[in-house]
Amino acid sequence: MWLKYPLLCILFFLTTLLQISFLPRLGIWLETVNLIFITFFVLVFFETTATYYSFFSFHRWFFGFFLVLSSGLMLDIISPYAFGYSSLALLLVYIGIKIASYFLKESQDTYLFIYFVLIFLISIIFYSLLLHVFTGGQATGIYADKNTFNYVVYNTLCAALAFYLYKILHGEYKKGKQLKLFR
Repeated sequence: MWLKYPLLCILFFLTTLLQISFLPRLGIWLETVNLIFITFFVLVFFETTATYYSFFSFHRWFFGFFLVLSSGLMLDIISPYAFGYSSLALLLVYIGIKIASYFLKESQDTYLFIYFVLIFLISIIFYSLLLHVFTGGQATGIYADKNTFNYVVYNTLCAALAFYLYKILHGEYKKGKQLKLFR
């Protein structure tokens, strides 16, 4: 149980290295993917919601705040803005994701990918808007122009890829879809 926390730190460290060293060379439409935010979002979206977790459970919120702090720290390290803006924006995004997931938990299995994409779109726009507000308009990526659209679309496509990668790694992609010849 305690092993997941150092593994998450290593995961966010590796995604940070990948984001700042390799991904800028693969920019499409003059935009790069925010891999740290996508990793944060996928982990928060697929966070275990066992029966002993309630909306106000300490363990659930501790794990969430650990995700916020570890990913926010990495985003703060690589961002040109004051330290703490990304962490605060991720904390507010985390609370928004958990509130949305709490209200969608009844029918989440039916349209999981659609919920994932819609919540991701709202979250990435909200995160960019919060950074824009916190930095006094210095943060880029929230103007109503072609670059904002490209940023959102590019990150959403990468998040959709991360969604299916997560589902395949956890063996949930083909669960219950096997051909049953003998009963």
